[in-house]
Amino acid sequence: MEHASDIPCLSQSQQHALQTLSKPANAHRLLPQDVQIQEASNRLASKIPIGGYGIEKTTTHLLEDIVAALNGQALSPNYYAFVTGGVTPAARVAETLVSTYDQNVQLHLPETTIATELEDRALKLLLELLDFSVEAWPSHTLTTGATASNIIGLACGREYVVNNAVRSNSKESTSPKTETVGEDGLLAACRAADITDIQVLTSLPHSSLKKASSVIGLGRSCFHTVSRGEDDIAFDLAVLEDHLKRPNTVSIVVISCADVNTGMFATHGFDDVAALRSLCDKYGSWIHVDAAYDSGFFFSRHAELAQQVFLNPNAAYLSSGIPSAGIIPSPLNIGLENSRRFRALPVYATLVSYGRMGYQEMLQRQIRFARHVAFYLQQHQDFELLPRSLVDKASIDRSIYIIVLFRAKDDALNSSLVRRVNTSNRMYVSGTSWEGHQACRIAAANWQVDPEHDSAVVEAVIDKVLTDWRQEGS
Repeated sequence: MEHASDIPCLSQSQQHALQTLSKPANAHRLLPQDVQIQEASNRLASKIPIGGYGIEKTTTHLLEDIVAALNGQALSPNYYAFVTGGVTPAARVAETLVSTYDQNVQLHLPETTIATELEDRALKLLLELLDFSVEAWPSHTLTTGATASNIIGLACGREYVVNNAVRSNSKESTSPKTETVGEDGLLAACRAADITDIQVLTSLPHSSLKKASSVIGLGRSCFHTVSRGEDDIAFDLAVLEDHLKRPNTVSIVVISCADVNTGMFATHGFDDVAALRSLCDKYGSWIHVDAAYDSGFFFSRHAELAQQVFLNPNAAYLSSGIPSAGIIPSPLNIGLENSRRFRALPVYATLVSYGRMGYQEMLQRQIRFARHVAFYLQQHQDFELLPRSLVDKASIDRSIYIIVLFRAKDDALNSSLVRRVNTSNRMYVSGTSWEGHQACRIAAANWQVDPEHDSAVVEAVIDKVLTDWRQEGS
């Protein structure tokens, strides 16, 4: 039981949250003022208090000093800088329970908690939402985000291609080799397989992929671009095969889903995927799909690979036994973390609350908004929609989903465009680059997106930015 003095502080915090959430979506400020950030910085504890503040003073400190300096990225549908999505009401309810019960979801101990069974069920519901066969994807886990998912995916890919090469090389040897990367290390396994190079082949890699590659020992320089060009991130199959057939080399092929700048995809249908699958099967390569837009999950067709990489051996207190067929594996043996937050509960709650139709409607709103903004920019005489291949409504409807990339045609305006848009505090965007020039990116990801209202906000902000800039120059 909480101490009696703690309960009013919990109530005070919850009341603040309820007051904040009761405001209309478009009433939330996007960014704090500079002075609010500076004041909060000045009031941060400079050293740990000897006797502690106590919960009452700490609660006051958080609500009066800190909260005002936080941005509204989860609260407003007009925060377009990152693909964060916000928190649906159902997920928010579940998050309260996550903190209250604080399950450490590391071992599958079904006689003590339903946590791991619920995570497994949430992931199967997610597979159904994506129209993936549950039976075809037996290995699945929740992660902390896209980077962790990419680390797990590339690590499993590394295990697969190197171990396959070890087995293939062993067939030609008088002394069979059994080395695996997970057990014997990358160098020993590569020596056993006569591998001199491991390459990652992709069309336009997200930055988290290169971080993941560095973490698992492949390095950032192992990446090779095999796309048709910067305006077309589809794979050039002839170039891809030239790389795949290199001697003493194994390959991981990464399909971007989707490019972080444009939101475009490296494949455009089942035929494209089938062609990639055929080439990878021919050369013993691994396919990893990088859903880097905050994809906090990992699915694999190979049930054993993740355990080969992430198994926690020789720790009796972390053992729940070797899982047999149909038994849920302990999450610590198929992912990065030993200590895991119960992040499955919000996932489960939001999926069962809104269902397939609810998520379909959510995505449709985001797409309608993005395509409306893209068409507005494509028609605008002072702005350029990117990539330049987007020349009309048909190409926009074919290629735009939730990301809109653009630049001002005038270089002077373009150099300050992101700052000017964000200074409005009506919408917030991120700056990036395209073809060596600065560019502005709008990512429509919040569940509250209202296509008509929000596109009008964007148009109004862009028009005012242009008007103000012209007046400054006159």
